[in-house]
Amino acid sequence: TFYSQEGDLISIYPLYTDPCSLTVDSSGNLLMCAGSLDCITEMYDSYTSQFGCEWLKSPTNITSSRDFVYVLDSSKYCCHIVRDRVCLKSILRYYPRDVRQVTFPAGMCIDKHGNIIICDSGDGAIVIFNRKGVLLKKIASVGSYDSKGLKSVKSIDISSKGELIVA
Repeated sequence: TFYSQEGDLISIYPLYTDPCSLTVDSSGNLLMCAGSLDCITEMYDSYTSQFGCEWLKSPTNITSSRDFVYVLDSSKYCCHIVRDRVCLKSILRYYPRDVRQVTFPAGMCIDKHGNIIICDSGDGAIVIFNRKGVLLKKIASVGSYDSKGLKSVKSIDISSKGELIVA
């Protein structure tokens, strides 16, 4: 459903009963993932199409930056980095040595440097990757010596001051 900033109803897309996340890409197209679909729905004007069905299993969160779209996949425990409807890379939850990175990705945002910041509700942590998919830092994880982790992390964003806001 689309509303103006003043609260007026603009239009309704009655396609899905279970949308879980949406974003607007750099071209102004609405991108949405729904629990019942294993793909991304792209909407612009009155046209609707889908993509990602061959590499997505359970998309749960989607966000975009100027150059890329990022999709969390809860069944594959990874973040897909997408450009022009093509999955360029999947950041997996394991290092080559089987060290866990992300157990259950729940939400994400992109910082001004292009780093991917993911809420890990399975580990109660915030995990930060650079734009190449290299793990930079894990914040407040259950296993860290100074923290018992965050409970039920579901969403994250960055304030205008650059502070991480976690829900």
